[in-house]
Amino acid sequence: MLKPVGIRRAIGVAAIAIFYYCQKMCSANLEEAGSGVNFTEVNGLSVEFPYDLTRNPLYILVVFFLFPVAAVVFDSKWYLYLMPFMYAYLHFIVIPAEEELLTGIFGQSYMHYSENVPRWFHNARHMG
Repeated sequence: MLKPVGIRRAIGVAAIAIFYYCQKMCSANLEEAGSGVNFTEVNGLSVEFPYDLTRNPLYILVVFFLFPVAAVVFDSKWYLYLMPFMYAYLHFIVIPAEEELLTGIFGQSYMHYSENVPRWFHNARHMG
């Protein structure tokens, strides 16, 4: 893996800045809709960018951005080994519970949203 500590630190600082910006953008969108992150009451459904592309932008950032960056920054393959487990935990446990909660709160609005916006990534079926 990468040996120069300076390069790894620079990657880490850049990644933290990118993650912080994306997290703030997602939080602002949720708050504007009347909700929030971190176990807050759900009073609104955010459907603006990036929630118009994916229902779970923060989970995508954690699994597919932070884990690989951590592998580089800490020069450890363990983060890459843990990625599938984090993905499975979110995909099979956390997200279904959230979707059930949101369906209960927003009913048809959330069902329509979830039919048109993918859980993880856009694909050709959703474009156009």
